[in-house]
Amino acid sequence: MPLHDTLEALRSAPDPPNEEAAKNQVIGRVLRQIGWDIDSQQQFRYEYPVGGKGGGKVDIALMGQERGAVALIEAKAPGQRLDGHVDQLVGYAFREGVDICALSTGIEWWLYLPMERVPFEKRRFAVLNIRKDPVEQLADDLKTFLGRDNLLNGHARQQGRRVLRAAEDQRLLKKKMPDIWRRMVAGRDPGLLDLVSKRVYDHVGLRPTDDQIVATLLDQPIVSTPQPPISTSPPPGELIHIRSRAEAAGISARAFEFWGDRHEVADWKSLLVKVAELLYERHGSDFERILEVTGTQNKVPMATRDPGQLRARRQVADSGIYLAVQMTAHSFYWRAYAFIEKFGHPPEALRIWGERVQTPSKPTGFELWGNHHQVRSWSELVIRVVEALHSRHRSRFEEKILELQGPSRLWASRSRSDIGHNPKQVADTGIYVLTGLSGPNAEKRARRYLKHFGHPETDLQVSTRPT
Repeated sequence: MPLHDTLEALRSAPDPPNEEAAKNQVIGRVLRQIGWDIDSQQQFRYEYPVGGKGGGKVDIALMGQERGAVALIEAKAPGQRLDGHVDQLVGYAFREGVDICALSTGIEWWLYLPMERVPFEKRRFAVLNIRKDPVEQLADDLKTFLGRDNLLNGHARQQGRRVLRAAEDQRLLKKKMPDIWRRMVAGRDPGLLDLVSKRVYDHVGLRPTDDQIVATLLDQPIVSTPQPPISTSPPPGELIHIRSRAEAAGISARAFEFWGDRHEVADWKSLLVKVAELLYERHGSDFERILEVTGTQNKVPMATRDPGQLRARRQVADSGIYLAVQMTAHSFYWRAYAFIEKFGHPPEALRIWGERVQTPSKPTGFELWGNHHQVRSWSELVIRVVEALHSRHRSRFEEKILELQGPSRLWASRSRSDIGHNPKQVADTGIYVLTGLSGPNAEKRARRYLKHFGHPETDLQVSTRPT
């Protein structure tokens, strides 16, 4: 039975009568649906000993292949308060070094990140309720945070941290924003006044004075006369206004406008560093927030105080913070906007122009799920993408990859002769794929593999150079 149907059945079923029923009839049933073999000691343990000598036992441990437990789950009877068991479970999970732990009545699930360096009660990142939550969202959350594949490859913890950080950011904003807004208006913050002035000019062709803007923000009468329009010249030459990440492909950055000021740059690297320097000038001691900007599945930080973490780096002024500067145009574009939005600036505050560069024809590397891979040929790119899919989808890789075929030939097979020109084996699977393709066809084939496994084609960003 699919997970969706199982959850629907549990919604309408009576509550489990006790803790054992919750553990066996609901929790175990759900875990089986998201990839765990609950009959296998290698994957699933009941009454798992924790805390060493003088410790205790946790109802369920989900086991990794080599590292022991990757998640702990403590079952409680429906109706029992869960908050009285948080400290003990999270403490055990922290000492065991597991990625995620959960308190569950079978109906309600409290999920925690035990390794986070915050008080125990702040390590909870999700509360799921089978009775109340939308089934589609519930199924997605259970797979994301407790699914076997995601726990084994670290994706569950990374996604949990994103949720936890987002919640903390929301609490901070709710607490601080009203006072910041009052101070910005009362202190005539230059960035705020410039942004409002520009937006008014874009819509009505008039430049309001600072007094007019402040009066409007304070809901007071406007009494002065608007200033005449001030023209702004476009960037020199035949430059292209880049409006999205997708439009950055094949474009080299040449200029950008931020807070109404235009800056000329030589390339994407210079643009990203200059944007960061402008943020450093404006936000001073708060600039360390740039270290919090992360990407999905990204093992290499976007910004760090340790230059040894980065293959290619540039320091932001004298801040002691270094930026990663080895990436595709797509990534440079996205990171520039991620940086300004981290400091509360809207996307409209930054506009970027560039010029089209010669169409390259040989790959030098690619980014996939936040990881950068160097390659020397289109054939290597295809096989590396397929190997990445194999690492992420081991349990269903063979079944899915062998479904693909073209009009006249299989795309993947256990027989080399089925593939034709230049077959390559995927890791040690005994499955071969076609790699002898030209540039555009090879990239298209790699993206088709991603799409077939349920990933957006835009997850793959390819770096190239002219031959």
